Parts: sequence; C-alpha cells; structure tokens
Amino acid sequence: MADIRLLERTLASNVAWNKARINFVAKFIVALIQVRSVNLSEVASVFAGSARPASHYKRAQRFLRFFELPYRIVAAFVIK
Repeated sequence: MADIRLLERTLASNVAWNKARINFVAKFIVALIQVRSVNLSEVASVFAGSARPASHYKRAQRFLRFFELPYRIVAAFVIK
C-alpha cells in the first residue's frame, strides 16, 4: 500500500479526530482508490498491516456502522 503519512498529516491538520481514526480513514481512502470499488471485502484485502483481511473487514464495518461522518468537515477538507 502506498505511503499514507502525508495523507494522515493532512487529515490531522483539518479534522479533530484521534490518531487511530485518522490512520484508518487514510488507509480506507487509499484502499478505495486502489481497488476502485466500495466492496469492503476487496478494500480490506489491500489494507496495510499485519492483520488478516477478515480483521480489516470487521474494522471497516465497525467504522461505517458507528461513526457518523461530519459532512460539513469532509466537504471543507475536500475543498482544501
């Protein structure tokens, strides 16, 4: 997977989330671009890290289930 540190720094300077959430969102964005699909199984298969794809899949499910994206903040980030 591509180096995501620059994306993490950009996210951190624009949103007030904790480091784990920023790390996940950065990995998720890069994975979405790589697989060109929103299928979580495919996205989880390209996540960086030593965990199994099934663990990445569950992490993505939990994130999407429990975290409501603040669309105003996301829109401002995209515009920047």
